[in-house]
Amino acid sequence: PPINPAVPLAVVDPRRPIPAVPDGYAAVIRTFGPACHVAMGTVQLPHPIGEFSEFKVHFDLRDAFSRVFDRIDKASAWGLLHDFGGCFCCRGVRGKPNKMSLHSFAIAVDLNTTFNPMTTAPTQAAFDPANPYVFTLYHPVVLAFKAEGFMWGGGFKNRHDAMHFQYAINC
Repeated sequence: PPINPAVPLAVVDPRRPIPAVPDGYAAVIRTFGPACHVAMGTVQLPHPIGEFSEFKVHFDLRDAFSRVFDRIDKASAWGLLHDFGGCFCCRGVRGKPNKMSLHSFAIAVDLNTTFNPMTTAPTQAAFDPANPYVFTLYHPVVLAFKAEGFMWGGGFKNRHDAMHFQYAINC
């Protein structure tokens, strides 16, 4: 749904700690507020990903996202990032338009989209240096996100979405 100007954006205390990872869609709403009406924060990337040097996330997750990208940089894995597919986007889940995507809460990001299409096939576990932009269970980028509590879409049970990282489980 479009953004409703009658619904106020959340007001947050900048000293609030990073929330626990929500378990389930109802917990996402309790933790982050209504879809499409979120308080935004900016994440400055250590280096650009394509043309992006910063992006907007839910205010409460700006430190978590920043730490993920700092981990990637410190692991000398920045060259494994090819393209930035986005974070905040007010839309329904692909194939389920009545359920709002976690991108609508600015708690999910898509990376290396051209190399990690949504599929029903399981993703291999081992990192393959011959295909550095393809995310796998032990890819350094996936490990950096998991270290900060994010769930990787390549591990979804039915639809594998290897480009996708979200700060929520069981959604």
